[in-house]
Amino acid sequence: MNSIIKNSLGFKTDVPFRNKKALLIIGNGYDLSRGYPTRYTDFFNYLDGKIDNEIAVSLTNGTQASSISMIKKNYSIPDYNFAFNQLVNLLSLIQNKNLNFWYVYLKLKELSDPTWSDVETQIKLTLLDVNQSLIDTLNKRGIFYHLNLDRYKNKSLGFTLSCFLPTDTQTNISIFSFLLDQLKLFEQSFRDYITHITLPDNIHQTDEQKEFEQKATHRLVGSNHTFDISILNFNYTSFPDSELTFTNQHQWNIHGAASSSNLIFGIDSTGISPDSPIYRFTKTSRLMFANLESSDPEVLSPDINSILFIGHSLSEADYSYFQSIFDYLSIYNNPVTLYFCYNEFHEDSPDIMEAYQLSIHSLLKKYGNTLDNVSHGDNLISKLLLEHRLKMLFV
Repeated sequence: MNSIIKNSLGFKTDVPFRNKKALLIIGNGYDLSRGYPTRYTDFFNYLDGKIDNEIAVSLTNGTQASSISMIKKNYSIPDYNFAFNQLVNLLSLIQNKNLNFWYVYLKLKELSDPTWSDVETQIKLTLLDVNQSLIDTLNKRGIFYHLNLDRYKNKSLGFTLSCFLPTDTQTNISIFSFLLDQLKLFEQSFRDYITHITLPDNIHQTDEQKEFEQKATHRLVGSNHTFDISILNFNYTSFPDSELTFTNQHQWNIHGAASSSNLIFGIDSTGISPDSPIYRFTKTSRLMFANLESSDPEVLSPDINSILFIGHSLSEADYSYFQSIFDYLSIYNNPVTLYFCYNEFHEDSPDIMEAYQLSIHSLLKKYGNTLDNVSHGDNLISKLLLEHRLKMLFV
């Protein structure tokens, strides 16, 4: 079946990918469309099920969670002390269960922060909150358990760190080392989760999801198999085996895969100096030292003339990757066509489709701002449209 492409100007055309080399960029929306529960909230639900129900409920709905809210509002000293004692009891229980810092802290944020499960964003916000004020407070543990905590705005972080940190942790360097060690353990838990949900006995797909998985590649590339394809996979799962065969195929799970020994979470390196203590948490640094087994040096090639995005949110956390790819292929000057894929999920919700189109414009606008020639940056989107090199692809 030929893929139908609708570009931003409203035209519909059949586009066969003959004699081309394509780069397919895959995001989590692809896994969700084929029925895999790969949202971070799914992962947290899995972790909830592995600990005592009393603890899981208390972290988000119980008295202890309410205590966080109470403390944040700076109630009277008796209320403050009651709330604090409730929280200390919970965190002591958590510590005895050998739970992970990132799990506990993000679950505590669920009560008050709707973005609590956006793990990589929350990691960055947490790291930026580790400042000298917090370090000074943590170094005075005896005073910390009283009103001195009010000196620090992020009380949830202060309480959680005070429970998890060894008593001899007294510098920002050692605190960041602790947080990175905990992140690596958190990543291992996520790898275990992805491995669990992708076991054959644990995959429960609807007929529609099975059809999507079976036909997605057909819909993306049509019936022609004679071109090269490169796959840059932002997921931790594998791109499904397909009956389609290609002249050459290269695949890279850029942040690692559950099937390999390592996978990583990381923050975008934009604006973070290499000498910053949080630089070690950037995707750039993590990739440099992770020694991921799933890399393929031939994924990028100067011969690529089609880039297809499927299921990727185009979030700013991955802008540095996209900008590097656009630079490498020189998309302003070279005949490279960008295809942004969508499906029934987008068609059924005008708001979601509009948000997706805005994210496309934001990505290209920000990339245009990086070009040396200011006028080129200003007219990048118009140039791509006029040359029919910016298209929306229904899959």
